[in-house]
Amino acid sequence: MSGLGWIAGLPLEVGGDTGRAEAIYRGLRSAVGKGGSGPPDSIEDIWRQSKAQAIASVVIMIERAAVQVFPNLATDRIPAYERLLGFGAPAGATDEERRRAVAAAWTTENLADLPDIERSLASINPALHIEEAPYELGALVELGKVFPMPGAEATGVSAFPNYADDFMLRARYTLAGGEVAPAETTIAGVGDLLNRVLPTWVDFELVTGDGFFCDGGADGTSLLDLKTLGA
Repeated sequence: MSGLGWIAGLPLEVGGDTGRAEAIYRGLRSAVGKGGSGPPDSIEDIWRQSKAQAIASVVIMIERAAVQVFPNLATDRIPAYERLLGFGAPAGATDEERRRAVAAAWTTENLADLPDIERSLASINPALHIEEAPYELGALVELGKVFPMPGAEATGVSAFPNYADDFMLRARYTLAGGEVAPAETTIAGVGDLLNRVLPTWVDFELVTGDGFFCDGGADGTSLLDLKTLGA
């Protein structure tokens, strides 16, 4: 309970943890050695208490300045974040409301975690969600080529890496009955979101299913009919 020591003005020292100003005061007293700091609450000691409070205030100012880098904690820097993100505070908005808006916008621009991406995808279209495959089913390959490309040298490393899904986010769109593909606005929204929030080393793909069906498919809606292939 910092602040309940000698600076509280109580007849007895109460509380738990030592406050910042009190810790500095004790350090100043011990620095001059036993007997050199004067009687407690003497003029010299009160001067030392005032000095400790002044030093503690400066430390608080430094800490206050340091937390301005975090948009969810900022106070003085809220207007700077608003200018940087390109939006102004609504009329009558409190500092806490402005801070929440800044933190939400800043997080969207700089961080990507699966729960937030999942919610953002659902806001684009409720049929969207993230599909997480077991790690052991992933495809991990080395940079290079499996076979020579036409016209390319048979040796050396290809300019195109083999496929791997170690850093691949898979967004699945669940097709509705009679629907053959997501709307263009949905595809564009997914691309805009994931290109904006994913780190540069993470790619993504938008899928509606695995493989393809012949002869009408499992639900009878496949556009590919094996008979049309002449088989």
